[in-house]
Amino acid sequence: MNGLYIEYSWWWMFLGIALCAAATYFYYTQKQVWTLNINRILIVLRFTALLMIFFLLLDPMIKSLQRYFEKPIISYIIDDSESMIATLPLENVQKLMGKIKGTAEELEANGYTTKFYNLDGELIEKKNLEQLTFNHKSTNLSNSIQKLEELNEHENLAGITLVTDGIFNQGFSPLYVPSVVPVYTVGIGDTIPQIDLQIKDVYANKIAYMGNKFPVIAEVVNEGFVGKIVEVSLSNNGKILERKRYKIANEKGFEQIEFLVEAKKKGYQKFTVSVRNLDGEFSKENNVKSTYVEVIEGKEKILLIANAPHPDIKAIRAGVEKIKITSYIFIYLA
Repeated sequence: MNGLYIEYSWWWMFLGIALCAAATYFYYTQKQVWTLNINRILIVLRFTALLMIFFLLLDPMIKSLQRYFEKPIISYIIDDSESMIATLPLENVQKLMGKIKGTAEELEANGYTTKFYNLDGELIEKKNLEQLTFNHKSTNLSNSIQKLEELNEHENLAGITLVTDGIFNQGFSPLYVPSVVPVYTVGIGDTIPQIDLQIKDVYANKIAYMGNKFPVIAEVVNEGFVGKIVEVSLSNNGKILERKRYKIANEKGFEQIEFLVEAKKKGYQKFTVSVRNLDGEFSKENNVKSTYVEVIEGKEKILLIANAPHPDIKAIRAGVEKIKITSYIFIYLA
C-alpha cells in the first residue's frame, strides 16, 4: 500500500501534540515584550517547529508500492549444426521451424513470452527462423543450456525448449545438466541409430621438436559394421605416412589408433587421419579429421648431478640419451 508510515504507533503523535502545545503555552504565558499579534505568530511557529522535530524523531517514511505482471518466458534453443540437415533436407527442417514459430505464437497468445537462441547463445529473430542455414560445425548442448540460463538469470524463465537431433560432439550429455527450469525436447530425425563410422577426435602434442618422434592418436567410433575390417591412415601434406587396420569386434564402440610420427619439417604441420569408407555408411563426411602440430628446432642443455651411482640415475641417463634435441653433462659427486 502507498502512504506515509512511522516506525512507532500513531498514538505517539497525540502525545507529541500535547507536549508541544504545553511547552509553547508555558513559554508564552510569561511576560512578553512583543505585541499580541506578533506573539500569536510566534506561538504558531514555535508549536509547528516543535511538532515537526517530534515527528522526525518517530522516523517517518513514505512507502510507494508498484505492482506489475511479468510474463513467463519460454526460451528455445535451436540446434543450428550441420547434422540437423544430414538426415532431413534443408527445406523440410525449415518447414519444421515454421511450425515451431506457429507454436510459439500460440504460447504468446496464452500469456507467455518466447525467445529463440542458437547454440552460441545468440538471439534469433522469430521472423528469421525459416531462413536458418544450419552450418554450425560443432554441437555443445550442455553448454548451450547453461548459457541460456545465465542470459535469463534475472528474468521470469519458465522453461527451455531444446530443438535438436540429439547429436553432440562437444561437452557432455544434456541429460546430466542441472537445470532450475524444465527442459522440453523437440526431437529431429530418426531415433533408430544410424550405421556409421566416424573419427570422433584426434589427439597430438601441440609442439614437437625436429628429429623427435611424437604420437598421433585417433578415436574411431563405429555403429554397426561388426566383423568388418577398418583401414585408418595418417597423412601429411597429402602424403600418406602410415596405414593401420583392425577388425571391428563389437556392434557399437570405439578404438584408439596410435601413430608414431617423426618430426622432419620445421613449422606448423597439418596431420590428417582418415578412415576408408565402408558401404552403407550413414555419412562419409565425418571420416576425416585433422590436427596441427608446431615443429620447432632447438636444443636443451641438461645437467645431471648425483652423489653416487644408482639404477634410477642410470635409467634417467638412458632416457636423456635417446632424446635427440638435448645435450647433457653427467657428474657424480664423490
